[in-house]
This record gives sequence, C-alpha cells and structure tokens, in this order.
Amino acid sequence: MRQTEIGIAGEGVSVRATVKYEAHPTLHLWLPVEMVQQIASGGRGDSTFSAMGGGPGYRMREAYEGRATYSNFRPVAADTR
Repeated sequence: MRQTEIGIAGEGVSVRATVKYEAHPTLHLWLPVEMVQQIASGGRGDSTFSAMGGGPGYRMREAYEGRATYSNFRPVAADTR
C-alpha cells in the first residue's frame, strides 16, 4: 500500500487530504482505494453567541472529516480517433 498526503494551513483553518493506493493485480496500476479529508477551523466567538456559557471571546473549534472508498475497478474501452 502507498499513500499521498497534502496539508494546507492558514489563519484559523487547516485542511488535510490523504489518499491510499493499492496495486491492482490485473490492471497493473496503483489505484486509489480510500481518500480521507479533514478540515478544522477555529476562531474567537462574538458577543451574540454564548457558547454554552463560555461567554464572549470563547474559543470555538469545528472539525469535519469525509471518507470515500473506491473499488470494482475495470478497464473501459476508448476510441481515440
């Protein structure tokens, strides 16, 4: 198994994507079998949101993760004329 990973971070947000590859026995290619994306953001609260009693200025953080899996690879005939 092989994998690639990219991460980008900026002011208050970070994004990371990881793709895992496996060698396909009949197609003789390394093909993606799973992708995971993670996004995290954080910032200061404002006076209109109490954040469960944290009050103004409470540090909020949100994180999301998405996962995709790939399978059933097969060749497709293409006419390149």
